[in-house]
Amino acid sequence: MGLADGLALPHREFTSLLRSVFDWDAQSRFDSENIAMLVDRDDFWLHSEYRQWITDPNDPEVKKQREQAAKPPPDPLIPPVGQRLERNSSALWEDYARKVKKYSSVEKKKIPLSELGKMWQIG
Repeated sequence: MGLADGLALPHREFTSLLRSVFDWDAQSRFDSENIAMLVDRDDFWLHSEYRQWITDPNDPEVKKQREQAAKPPPDPLIPPVGQRLERNSSALWEDYARKVKKYSSVEKKKIPLSELGKMWQIG
């Protein structure tokens, strides 16, 4: 009996080992996506906090932008910045761009006729 005979695996054990490798690979893909999603949210949070730190709420430009801003989306628009496989990343970026386009259109506020008349009064 040689060394190779002692290392031979029975067919069932090899199949079981191979299945566990495939299961581990599938799980690692889920883990990678979950970590990328956490990176996305952490990046979003950091940028949001930074904007609050450097923005003066009493600045006239900030007040004007807030008055002209559209209604915010029901859920935050989080860009997919975490590293992913190219096929996953491109689909997420396309979805993000579609949502940004949908929610970034500023609707003009309609001014009632009575208010419009007050704006043009002289004296």
